[in-house]
Amino acid sequence: MKAPHSILMVSPDYYDIVDEKNIHMSGQSDKVNLEIAKKQWHDLHDIYLQLTIEKVLNRVNVIEGIPGCEDMVFAANQSIPFIDSSGNRKVIISRMKHSSRQREIPAFEAYYSSCGYELIYPPQGIVVEGMGDLLSVPGADIWLAGYGQRTQYEALEWLKDILPGEMIPIALNNPYFYHLDTCMIPVNKHTLLYCREAFDISGINRISQIFEHLVAIPIEEARDGFALNAHLVVGENRNVAVIQKGNDQTISAMKDLNIDVIQTDTSEFMRSGGSVFCMKMMVYE
Repeated sequence: MKAPHSILMVSPDYYDIVDEKNIHMSGQSDKVNLEIAKKQWHDLHDIYLQLTIEKVLNRVNVIEGIPGCEDMVFAANQSIPFIDSSGNRKVIISRMKHSSRQREIPAFEAYYSSCGYELIYPPQGIVVEGMGDLLSVPGADIWLAGYGQRTQYEALEWLKDILPGEMIPIALNNPYFYHLDTCMIPVNKHTLLYCREAFDISGINRISQIFEHLVAIPIEEARDGFALNAHLVVGENRNVAVIQKGNDQTISAMKDLNIDVIQTDTSEFMRSGGSVFCMKMMVYE
């Protein structure tokens, strides 16, 4: 599968916590410091801009946030962009589990339409939450697909006939890891960083059948530090991981894999259950 090399983000102007959509949000309502959150978002945006200067990424695009869409800043969830076998750009538009997040969708529809994508919609009643639960494996025609807490298994049955490549369903059982992008990072077709506690034995067995080299990340870093919600950017000449600062064991494991590491602070967004990976979408241009 051809990998995208541009970034899509959503400005944090209306970011807030007004309810509890996951366990990380418990007790966090009204605790967001928006000015700090904006600074953290701009720091991440600047990191991506620097990676465009270094030719690791192509471009950084921004959609303006919308009043009443406090979670919209988590741009990994609303869509699944891909290239079909004929080289055409297409995008699956998510159907979010929570109705308040469904309000975010029109802005993404407008963005993809303006870029010439063909928009594809899931069947009525099917929940699919974008790249939060669909992870492509660099260098392989494989999608790792999480289900059970947000995205439904029925969605994967539908997606496997649309997305290019093989789809590997993996059940998510731990409420702290409600999306697949919170508990694993496929590095290449041989190597996976993952948190054991996110999966049952059948999930571990399935993962073990795919990857020769499994690197277990301690739950303290995965759950509390969102270490596996880092964003691994696979470039032509180097791989770069952007990660929440302070995850020392994960950072050491990445460096052992010849991954350049950039640390940043996303603590205000972690209150909502997301870090770097959640705050962007990789898109084709």
